[in-house]
Amino acid sequence: MEKTKTQNVDTSKQLPPNAIHLSEEDRYRMAKLYEEISGRLEEMALITARNLNLETLDQIEPTFRRLDSISHENQETVVAAKKRLAKGVTIVCTPRGCGCYDNDNGICWAC
Repeated sequence: MEKTKTQNVDTSKQLPPNAIHLSEEDRYRMAKLYEEISGRLEEMALITARNLNLETLDQIEPTFRRLDSISHENQETVVAAKKRLAKGVTIVCTPRGCGCYDNDNGICWAC
């Protein structure tokens, strides 16, 4: 990986000692991808929240975590879900709870 100095770097934040600045071309592409992914993730979160009645104004937190990376108080539900839905992800969390989504089966559920 090539170390490249870039402009517009926020120097007020302490960077990890092993941080590498992207080239201008890579940084531009990553910014575009980030914008696109963030928008799509927010849309997925809104759809899931709406279907599970988790909607609350301005309190929807889009997320994308595989089921095996989450820990909930009700571990039995998580273990059962992992056995059934290996590709499920937590897609949204609100003060009313979290919602998971399984793309292969086209289903969402409170998790």
